[in-house]
Amino acid sequence: MPAVPWWRAAPARGAYVVLGAASGLAIALWSTHRGSDLWVVWAGMAIGLTTASGAVFGYGLARWPEILAAGAVRRSAVLRYVALLGCASLLLFAVSLAVSASAPGTEVVARRPIGLLLVTLAVLAAVPVAAGLAAIRERAFAIARDEQVSPTATHEPPDTTSPHGQVHATATPTTSPRPQPTNRLTPPQAASRSARPPPTNRPTPPRPTNGPKPPWSRRRSPPLRTAKEPGPPWRMNGLT
Repeated sequence: MPAVPWWRAAPARGAYVVLGAASGLAIALWSTHRGSDLWVVWAGMAIGLTTASGAVFGYGLARWPEILAAGAVRRSAVLRYVALLGCASLLLFAVSLAVSASAPGTEVVARRPIGLLLVTLAVLAAVPVAAGLAAIRERAFAIARDEQVSPTATHEPPDTTSPHGQVHATATPTTSPRPQPTNRLTPPQAASRSARPPPTNRPTPPRPTNGPKPPWSRRRSPPLRTAKEPGPPWRMNGLT
């Protein structure tokens, strides 16, 4: 892992925060409105702005190695984007000065050196972050262009020859074919089937008619009773 420069290390980032807070405190003490009721509010906002500016400055410097590791970035595009953001911020600052100056009975603090110094510190601290955003934007456009070109590009087969003129065998996946089910007969079965005689039209046996049946198929019927046989003696005596 490459060594991190001292101005991107964690101690340096902490020093940027402390330096920002100290510069905000110095600007607040330098104000001519020191001791008034609104000075306390303004001093707190000034110190918070410079402290956040120091933290943002260190964060922007620490993210640049990660951005450059993703790919090459054109510096001209980054500088152009940062210059565009700077011009936009200056335009907003000029508009705010014009609006505040047109309001009657208001005192424009930004025209004084203290206000200009606060705005300058905030803009300079945001330069590394703005440059990082420009680099990410440029890299995203480059990836999009590569994706549009890659489907139409022709890919040549890899060179399998070594520097000594020998050809390396490329490993190709071998798959065994699946056995397909067949209804074919084996040679013994085909020979036995061919040796069978062809079927003939055999006569069908005649169906049985309603003629006399053979003696073994005749069914004996029980003898008919012509007279009532006497029952048991207890029935004859009237016993039940």
